[in-house]
Amino acid sequence: MDNYPVIDARRNPLSRLVLDYSDLHELLVRQSKHPDFDRASWRKLESFVDRDRFERIGTFKEIVNWEQYLQMLSEYAQSCTWEGTFRNITEVGSQVFLRLEERVGHADGRRDVVNTLSVFEFDERRKLVHLEIYIQSQALPLAAADHGTGFRPVGAGRVS
Repeated sequence: MDNYPVIDARRNPLSRLVLDYSDLHELLVRQSKHPDFDRASWRKLESFVDRDRFERIGTFKEIVNWEQYLQMLSEYAQSCTWEGTFRNITEVGSQVFLRLEERVGHADGRRDVVNTLSVFEFDERRKLVHLEIYIQSQALPLAAADHGTGFRPVGAGRVS
């Protein structure tokens, strides 16, 4: 991740955990391209996570547990490249809000640039128990009449 912030772990311990988790995640995505990398390699992230309580809610409100998330990570990382630019991080109580610009390269040459907000929630032991992902993307083109309004991707129904 570029544009990396300086975080005081004494004042913002959960923010520091999120950045450490993100660093390891990025490293594992890169390593996933090597032949000796397997799904078990993702287990390195488990030092940050309560595996039994973990849930991730994705862009389409899909909910996965830790084992399902490891499968998602394996499939995702082997099929693309990832780069991120740090935008900001905010720690409030047991939650950390991380905003990034993410660039994902695909095997067919496509490159997606998206703005993301990830919400990390920790328990009293500082283990990750909940992760929510929000994405702004240009992947769904807007109908010409709706440009500038930010609503109704092509193919979406209209409200009368």
